[in-house]
Amino acid sequence: DQGIIYENAGYLYFFDFTTEKAEKISITIADDFDNGRNSLKDASKNINTANISPDGKRLVISARGDIFSVPAKSGITRNLTQSSGAHDRNAIWSPDGKNIAWLSDKSGEYEIWMQKQDGSEAPVQLTSGADTYKFDIRWSPDSKKILWSDKKLRLQYVDVNTKKVTLVAQSKIWEFTAFNWSPDSKW
Repeated sequence: DQGIIYENAGYLYFFDFTTEKAEKISITIADDFDNGRNSLKDASKNINTANISPDGKRLVISARGDIFSVPAKSGITRNLTQSSGAHDRNAIWSPDGKNIAWLSDKSGEYEIWMQKQDGSEAPVQLTSGADTYKFDIRWSPDSKKILWSDKKLRLQYVDVNTKKVTLVAQSKIWEFTAFNWSPDSKW
């Protein structure tokens, strides 16, 4: 008789009749199930995409929601994203070999992120305000822009320095599945 409990957007709230305020109820379920325990997983069994570096010495791999830089012959494997709370995918190497770009839902929606290939600097989010699902991404030959297609039938690119997004074309029929840059990066 002091209030009601109600559900909104998957959460439970208590509405207090006296104060006329709602407070979110925090629920913690302690389980002892095997799938809730920490464990080591072999990412090599779940590789989604791979892209070779311009010099052929390393690969960038998307596996189990993370981005890895792997030596072609010998050396250190680097987990560039280490993002247990995000799904990172479709990583590609810039033509100049300096950066790696990928799609990540780290911000809540799939956006384009970029990082120095050696992991020496923190990743940079290049796009924001996603309004739909992004498909493949493709660097321009001069490594200054990244082109992508999306579920809203658009073909767009982002300038990696200014983060300005430019609409190239919009289809009325189907998603863009095959696209590429001209050698001079202008078209």
